Amino acid sequence: MKNIAVLLPLILIPVLNINCSIIGAALGGGGNADVILTYTKYPEYSLGNVKNIAVVPFEEGSIGNRSWSIWDFLERKISSNSLALLMADDLGRKLSEKQMFRLFDRNIAKNDSSIQMIITGLILVQDYTTDAEQHAYRDKQGYMHYSYEAVCTGLLSVNYKFVDPATGEILKAETVEKQFKSKAEDESRSGALSRLPKRTQVLNTLMDQVNNEFISTFVPVDISASYGLATVKDDDFFKKSLLLAKKNDWTSAVDIWDRYEEQNSYEAMYNKLLYKRYIEKNLDDAISYASAAYQKSGEPAFAKWLSKFEREKERETKYKNPDLQGAPAYLGN
Repeated sequence: MKNIAVLLPLILIPVLNINCSIIGAALGGGGNADVILTYTKYPEYSLGNVKNIAVVPFEEGSIGNRSWSIWDFLERKISSNSLALLMADDLGRKLSEKQMFRLFDRNIAKNDSSIQMIITGLILVQDYTTDAEQHAYRDKQGYMHYSYEAVCTGLLSVNYKFVDPATGEILKAETVEKQFKSKAEDESRSGALSRLPKRTQVLNTLMDQVNNEFISTFVPVDISASYGLATVKDDDFFKKSLLLAKKNDWTSAVDIWDRYEEQNSYEAMYNKLLYKRYIEKNLDDAISYASAAYQKSGEPAFAKWLSKFEREKERETKYKNPDLQGAPAYLGN
């Protein structure tokens, strides 16, 4: 049994598009500019004092056998910065789930007390289907033309289990399901089908998505999302600040917003709020600024952001201090 160093890469969550027209209406502005911002999302729950986890082979489930692939993906995804991942030995690979628990009970719980948690699971559903339909259309000269539209769909559902290494008791189960769909067109049926992603590619993509979502329930992940900057209608100088921000020249953009903030511009205050939270990455400063902006303006939009930032701060504090009174007990000691 040995420690394996693995890294958790940046997880790109499907873009969260915060509609600036809504925010703009609340702040009295109009128009928007989207920027991609990144932040660390802390889980609502933590594993408490658990640091050493063993990932053991998954049960095959009712359809097919991708248990080793799921297991391999998962062991590569767990962050070594937060958890030390321990892998079952070659003997363990050949054992059933019940035998595996006995192995951990006999050899790990007694001889390697550092193991605090086991993760295993059951593949509930894995599916990949393709189909193609013929479509007909008439051109301007009245001639008929035919083409085929092919569609592939994928589905993967995995039930993860947290297990006590000493007893084999399932402490918690978490089911994650993801779907995939892709289309392609061609003049022939075979040509359209050949343009679709293959079964292995689709299921590997789904495995990555499923494991990422599962890990995000107990390990911090980096989120990239699209946010809309507020603007002032028919004000070219203010719009210049949006172009500067999109070019990543935030310092120059903030200089412009500072001038407008002196005139009590809610649009400038909103943009500075995003800057403090997602560019400076100073959550405490963002909370103070959101509170001051709400007190000054009375705008409900600032109250909502203040509440959001306070929840994020609470999650971060509880995650970093598992012994803190009131911290949610998810699993572990």
